[in-house]
Amino acid sequence: MITAFTVRRRMITGFKHIARRAAGLSAGIAAALVLAAPAAAQDDAPDQMRETFRDWVVSCQRMPDDAAADAGQRVCELFQRLDQRESGQRVLNFSLRIDDEGAPVAVVVAPFGLRLSEGLRVQIGDEQVAHFAFDTCLPQGCVVIAPVDDELIAAMQAGSEATVVLVSRQGEALGLPLSLMGFSSGLARLRALSDA
Repeated sequence: MITAFTVRRRMITGFKHIARRAAGLSAGIAAALVLAAPAAAQDDAPDQMRETFRDWVVSCQRMPDDAAADAGQRVCELFQRLDQRESGQRVLNFSLRIDDEGAPVAVVVAPFGLRLSEGLRVQIGDEQVAHFAFDTCLPQGCVVIAPVDDELIAAMQAGSEATVVLVSRQGEALGLPLSLMGFSSGLARLRALSDA
């Protein structure tokens, strides 16, 4: 049986619920307005960003203030990672960065078990378009850091697939396919972000 007392109690409870929601909404709007107000000294670029261009990815990250080099700066790269299908482990990471003079630099991380003296070759079709020496090996793999010339960039922009050729310690040549689909667009975006 519904009495006047029950109706009144339900109405009061309903009004309290509405009042609490309105107060919470007002606080949320006020907080959003304070957070949305731009601070004059702040950089509006994101701390991290990632954009995909077919088989290539442009990734940027703001370096922490306590980093020895590049503290507070945004570092961007264009990369493609090749993983072993069964295990998902990284086999090769091929990336390009833009140095302080605006020139592209290749940073390649290859697996262990290679004849390092043979270096790393990049082929497009039957033509070898680059040969890089390994710099060092780290816990992540063996690393190439090398400037990239205009001829290699032009060949990668014109092709659809490259082959990264490594030589095993037993002397066997290993060819890893590197898709070039999206490379040109990704490189243009990397250069635009590096100029910003």
